[in-house]
Amino acid sequence: MPSWLVLALALVLDAVLVLAHHAPHPLAALGNWVDLTYDFGADSVHWPDADFQDFRLVSEIKDFLSVGDDQFWTESNTVCSPEHLGTHVDAPSHFAKDRWTAGNIPLSHLVAPGVKLDFSVEANADNNYAVSKERIIEWEKVHGRIPLNAVVLLYFDWERRWPSVVDMFNTPNPADNTTFKFPGLDPDAATWLVSDRSIVAVGTDTPSIDRGQETQYRSHIILYDKNVYGLEMVANLSRLPATQFDVFIAPLKLAEGSGGPVRIAAFVLKEDGADLGYTPQHGATENIVVSYASRNVANWIDLSHPLSPTIPHWPTSKPLNYTLTRVLNSPYIEYRSFCMGEHLGTHLDAARHFSKNGQSINEIPLDHLLGVPGVKFSIKDKAAEDVNSVLTVADVEEWEKRHGQVPQGAVVLLEFGWADKWDEGPEVFVGSKVPGDPESFNFPGFDKPVVDWLFRNRDVVGFGTEGLSLDAGSSTHFPAHRAIASAGLFGIENVAHLDEIPPSIVISQQLSRTYARTCLVL
Repeated sequence: MPSWLVLALALVLDAVLVLAHHAPHPLAALGNWVDLTYDFGADSVHWPDADFQDFRLVSEIKDFLSVGDDQFWTESNTVCSPEHLGTHVDAPSHFAKDRWTAGNIPLSHLVAPGVKLDFSVEANADNNYAVSKERIIEWEKVHGRIPLNAVVLLYFDWERRWPSVVDMFNTPNPADNTTFKFPGLDPDAATWLVSDRSIVAVGTDTPSIDRGQETQYRSHIILYDKNVYGLEMVANLSRLPATQFDVFIAPLKLAEGSGGPVRIAAFVLKEDGADLGYTPQHGATENIVVSYASRNVANWIDLSHPLSPTIPHWPTSKPLNYTLTRVLNSPYIEYRSFCMGEHLGTHLDAARHFSKNGQSINEIPLDHLLGVPGVKFSIKDKAAEDVNSVLTVADVEEWEKRHGQVPQGAVVLLEFGWADKWDEGPEVFVGSKVPGDPESFNFPGFDKPVVDWLFRNRDVVGFGTEGLSLDAGSSTHFPAHRAIASAGLFGIENVAHLDEIPPSIVISQQLSRTYARTCLVL
């Protein structure tokens, strides 16, 4: 369907099906993405503790809105959840006081080479199987030494039990943790992996790094005390090879989090592309892979603001509310529950936000979110003269004269000099003395015609801004949002540190139901 027709029929398409936009991925010839994350929702499994609150998705608005004679769809929710639900990260602070929280695990530990250790045969023979140091050394004799700073993924064939709580914990009585029967990592092996292999994380497809019968959580304590974090209930490990893949891990950036929902993906190199994965060849794609791989993780820049209760937010989006569920001292354990609006902090607007039948976050293809080319347009000079200025087609054409054509399948990022305003408070960030009144907001954004033009002529997949909204603050009809959503694209708002990146970049976005953790590699 021609792009102009998609956009012209926006109101009609809101009432029917909006076809997902799909652009070719630049890394497709070299490998494949594997999503290692279960959908985040009411069916997600969590530790069966009475103190854990269940997942709740509270609809804040889900209807057509009228602004004058104009009418458009909008949908927004509040999410309430325990930190340790479904596929999630255990931050070291979960079992080790004063260690890293979910919000400050460094990027160098979140983009890493991966290895999968398959102990499914042993686990099926013995549901309480413990992975020993000796068995890992035997694995290395076949597959090679575990790389430095690796993520070690333990596969026990437990994914076939998802999402049954009874099956995942392998007990008819999940309320009694002494009855749990599932495999895990032996404490001696945990000590050896930290001291002799310098790993950054251990992941498992079971509910816990430790065996079900290990009630003192010794492997947790050994790993987390050394700031080695955990990944639990990891999905689709059966689809990974033993080696030759990188892992991309994006925890919800909860500043005080002992853990949180996480989006995990692996890039698995094709056999005939293995050399291209880490050695520069002749074309741009090979250079992207070399920069993008975990070997050069020092080049990554985190473009996400930490989530806290005091950050600027849209008035209809609920601020973060933390509840400290429990702190124990023998052994030390802390965990929380939280409630927050979906559109809080650095977050993603899926098409569903402004298109009734558009994609939700879990329906966006991974190859639109990872390793895609990116471009940054800066309108700082315009914004200094007019706080409600917009990026126009003329701005894009002038940019292309200097930097070349916007690549197909790119994410477009908009900078206008807002980098320092985030920490100056909501009034400064939204440009209004009344931060609860959107009609008084003042900040730059995207012009609807430039959204149409970039979709039609450059086949972009997403738009991002360092401001609170993709539209300029003075807009009350959200024309850019609606054009983006009707085209089946996504948006990212409150992007951090755009002042630190050049005009042309490679983007990786790890997305969960409620957030975007956006990173870039130069």
